[in-house]
Amino acid sequence: MHVYSTSGKTVGLGHVVRSLSLCVEARKSGVKIYFYTNALVNNLEKLFVEACDEVVEVSSVASYLECLKSFPTSVDVAFIDDYSVYGSAQTEIRKYCKCLVVVADDFYSDYFNCSIVVNPNPYKVFDRVREDMDSIDCLLEGCEYISLKQSIISAGRDRNNVGDQGQNLLFLSGGTDSASIVESFLENTNFFENEFDKIEIVGSVDVFSGLSDKVSLIPFTDRIHENILNADVVVTPVGSTVWEAFYLNRVVIGFSVSNNQKEVFEYLKENNLILPLNLKNEGWVNQLSECILDLRSNSVDKCSMLERTTNLIDGNGSKRILEKIF
Repeated sequence: MHVYSTSGKTVGLGHVVRSLSLCVEARKSGVKIYFYTNALVNNLEKLFVEACDEVVEVSSVASYLECLKSFPTSVDVAFIDDYSVYGSAQTEIRKYCKCLVVVADDFYSDYFNCSIVVNPNPYKVFDRVREDMDSIDCLLEGCEYISLKQSIISAGRDRNNVGDQGQNLLFLSGGTDSASIVESFLENTNFFENEFDKIEIVGSVDVFSGLSDKVSLIPFTDRIHENILNADVVVTPVGSTVWEAFYLNRVVIGFSVSNNQKEVFEYLKENNLILPLNLKNEGWVNQLSECILDLRSNSVDKCSMLERTTNLIDGNGSKRILEKIF
């Protein structure tokens, strides 16, 4: 199985981490894994060793395609986790593999030409691909959400064993426009520093100066579940990390940072699965403060929200996807 997954400061680690999770599960069944990525991440070295037989750094999907063309044997499966791989690129990749699997998240493109589409959002109806059902196998139609990440967060499987959390705020800025989001948050930390024992910010920013010992900046990490477990308030984009927070039994204050998250955000907001935050509103930091106060004053039915969000997750995504592929 070939896996191509993208990462970087503007993307984050969500694509790579969930792909590696699938690789770990596949190797248990004797599948040989060739992993291609545009940016190797040093703090994931141990996970790469566990998950892959060979790791190759390539500059782009086009570079990966050249590797695929020159691969000495027939490739059974190509697994692509990169939103930029539209139908035309899929058509080219399919010439050199028996099965092409694409992680689409929310159908960023209307055009797919692959064997299997993986869409890990429970709201999605597959109207835009129904006309081409002969060539597209919609893996999640009528299914529960499939998480690709859960096999590597075993430390968080016991949702009740969370230890002494304290009053900690975890703020995840996401990949897209991460620096400006962090900077805007840092400009308004007075309220948050007074309300929390510790504030952890996960993201990318060129210049960071913590206003106090309470505030710390964490680079993108594959151990994010530990930060989630140690936080009583989690603020995150509605990308892959929101599902991890749901799995770990956390109420989420959620926001959208890119076009491919808009529909997910609207679904979660309309179904009261998150406390919504609108970053386009100039007063979004004040809105965040109000959300936190609502949580602290118990004006939010947290028990009901947690029951519904944890029920979205079954944690068997990697196994089910591999069964579907093979």
